[in-house]
Amino acid sequence: MRTELTPNAQRVLDYLRTTPARRPPTRAEIAKATGIASTGTVQRALELLAEFDLITLEAQSSRGIFLNENSDQGRT
Repeated sequence: MRTELTPNAQRVLDYLRTTPARRPPTRAEIAKATGIASTGTVQRALELLAEFDLITLEAQSSRGIFLNENSDQGRT
């Protein structure tokens, strides 16, 4: 198990902290906003953030990304 976030995961988390909670971004929107080249890389970053319990991912939903209460602490 990792003990720290990857640079991509940190960029995604930073971006998610700035987006309105009422409409979470899609993976494509995250990729475009963070400069990450592919949605697959974004997905891996999101899975890592979920592993750290910083976000919750809703299955079968392109916008099913929710920050957890402890997401403001993060790990670097």
